[in-house]
Formats: sequence, structure tokens, C-alpha cells
Amino acid sequence: MNARTDNPAEVGLHVFERRGLGKAPFRFVGCYEKRGPISLPDGTQIGSEGQAMGVCDYCGQGIAICCAIRSADGKEFTVGSDCVARTGDEGIVQQFKNSPDVRAMKRAKAAAKDQAVREKIAALLVEHDQLLKSIEVKKWDGSMESQFDYMTRVLPMCGASGRARYLKHIKTLIQSAPQ
Repeated sequence: MNARTDNPAEVGLHVFERRGLGKAPFRFVGCYEKRGPISLPDGTQIGSEGQAMGVCDYCGQGIAICCAIRSADGKEFTVGSDCVARTGDEGIVQQFKNSPDVRAMKRAKAAAKDQAVREKIAALLVEHDQLLKSIEVKKWDGSMESQFDYMTRVLPMCGASGRARYLKHIKTLIQSAPQ
């Protein structure tokens, strides 16, 4: 992306300007996700579930996270998030990273992952409740409680990373239990 050039006419030009996408400086306008399947007006659907349906105007790669960029001369084009990161243009990179659209996409992705972990933990606790009730752990005050009671007490107080660790811990307990 930041390829060197020996062409004197291109030295010092922005990579998007070299490609003919407009005149520098460039501004990050917004970001959106474009994944399949997409319904056409005639009712047909194209693309499979989760397939990247956008195309980068800079490199031609299929992209799912589409970044709208506007040049100084008013041309608007779409590039992928990787092409934004590789431009070497710190202004565009910072605008991308600080964009409310990008932050919302990251939050939604993290929330979906956390929800999947919560569901997996709930299923394992229901499926292996007898095993987890038979394993004793020592509480902070020296008394004993079952692993099941401990998990049901502690999990509501955990954040996402804590739940992910406890999921791994529950799987380890289940695998190491005598059959």
C-alpha cells in the first residue's frame, strides 16, 4: 500500500491520489457493514450468510467493513478497513478508530460474543449440575460450598472476560471428571 515509486510525478502523492480516487487531503466520512445475503428488488438473494458483499475501490478486494472516504475535490469512494489502516495517513486512521460507527460495530461484536458465552455457561450448568454440585471448593471464610453454588453466586458479578475464564474453567472441570 505504501509502495515506493520511482515515478517523479507520483513522489509525495497520497496512495489514494495515485490510484485516481481524488485529490488529497482525504476525510473519513463513515463506516458500515455489508454482508450477504442481499435481497434484490426482484426478490432474488445474492451472497451467502456472512459473505463480504462490498468491494474496495482501492485494491478490488471483497470487503465486509466498508469505509466511505471523501477527497478534497468532492469524490466519494469506498475502501476496506485494512486499506484505511495501511495508507500511512494518520488523520484517516484516527478518524476511523474514533468513529462512532466503528465503535458501535465493535461493541455489538463484543456483546454477541459475550451472549454466546453466557448461553454456553447456562447450558453447561444445566447439563452437568450433578457433577458440579459434587465438587467442593473452599470459600473465603474457610467453609465449603459446591462448585455449582460457587458458579451461580459468582457469575452474575463477572464481566465478559471473567465469564470467558469461568467457561474455560467449567469445561476443564467437566473434562477432568471421572466418567
